Amino acid sequence: MELPLGKILDRRYRMIEVLGEGGFGKTFLAQDTKRPGNPICVVKQLKTNFSTPEVFAKAQELFNREAEILENLGKHPNIPTLLAYFAENERFYLVQEYISGHTLNTELISEQPLPEAKVTEIMQLLLLILQFVHSKNVIHRDIKPENIILREEDNQLILIDFGAVKKVTATPQQQTIIGTPQYIPEEQLRGQPTFSSDLYAVGIIALQALTGITPDYDRNWQEILSQDNSKLSDSAPRSGLSSNGGKANRLRDFLLKMSAQDACQRYQSATEALQVLNNILNTKAEANVISPAKTSNIILRASALISGLFAVATIYLLFNKSNLEQQSLSQLKLDNKSKESLLDENDMCDNFMEQVYCEEYFFSGERGQTITIEMNSQQFDSYLVIRQPDGNKLAINNDISPQDWNSRITVNLPRSGQYKAIARTSAVGESGKYTIRAKIK
Repeated sequence: MELPLGKILDRRYRMIEVLGEGGFGKTFLAQDTKRPGNPICVVKQLKTNFSTPEVFAKAQELFNREAEILENLGKHPNIPTLLAYFAENERFYLVQEYISGHTLNTELISEQPLPEAKVTEIMQLLLLILQFVHSKNVIHRDIKPENIILREEDNQLILIDFGAVKKVTATPQQQTIIGTPQYIPEEQLRGQPTFSSDLYAVGIIALQALTGITPDYDRNWQEILSQDNSKLSDSAPRSGLSSNGGKANRLRDFLLKMSAQDACQRYQSATEALQVLNNILNTKAEANVISPAKTSNIILRASALISGLFAVATIYLLFNKSNLEQQSLSQLKLDNKSKESLLDENDMCDNFMEQVYCEEYFFSGERGQTITIEMNSQQFDSYLVIRQPDGNKLAINNDISPQDWNSRITVNLPRSGQYKAIARTSAVGESGKYTIRAKIK
């Protein structure tokens, strides 16, 4: 039986849109009706119309494993939070944090390579996430651009879809072959994945991003990277790598080792690969080559200077905090009156993967007030964020209405103080006029 839109599960989660469907289940966008503002979440439903009991058992095993591992992974900032797990009418459901954004796949356009700096940053962040995931003794097994989301709020990488994860055991066992052929190595095709299998996927994604070439299982990347050095020099317009010969050669070797089909030739851990990449990019602190005596003198002098500056700054901020805040931000009154403004290149927000435009407003609220903020534009896809007085995120727009391009947030304020509302475009190159208003509900 199909799950109709509008259906409420567990007396709480209202299904509002189908996000996707895979071999083992369907994913819905839902509203949590028991939280203030009915925030958006993601509900995964396990399919039950399988041909044999064995197939159903395997699907249920994978689903249960995903829930258990997501819970064990905790609240890592680059992995969706598990919110609930329940059964209803002999079907199984998993509820996760909703990540507003777009997949890395939308950034990887054929014949349009990304710059070297972006590609290496993608690798660094993915390796940091894998360092954490592997520390929990699990392998993701399905790392691909479609499973990497660029979060709209800050454009951070979020790794999703842990339905194919494998728990590493003391006794290796033959595993079901899971994954996307272009991004999995030989040992995973044999049903024997290792930690380095995930590293292989990261390497292939990096090569795809750097060259603009769609990966195939039998693609000869060494030949591609070595061919007239065309993919490794700024003299070629399609290239992402710098023209620094030494650095380019080391980065080429790093990528080829990451993407080696033979697992023994690959880096064996995310930690090892990350250390090598950081060395190539010269990201180690210069303090590593300063002698202890010089370091001590530098620290003493810096401490004295910092102490003096800190005292002056503290006094200044105590007397001027309110003025400074209001000078830098426009006020958004809770009077339901619209403010008109323009977002363009003068309102640049620097993010990890892209640059979008934003403007910030402040408003003063009291604990317990229900506030609604709306942003409308006919020229770009609008986007809203509210931050609490301590700077932590309170909410993002949860009115997903692509037809009218409106953004809306309704929240109960958890404390009294000065809040920040951020009005944004959602994609590179978008700009134009918009209106924004706030009201007490």
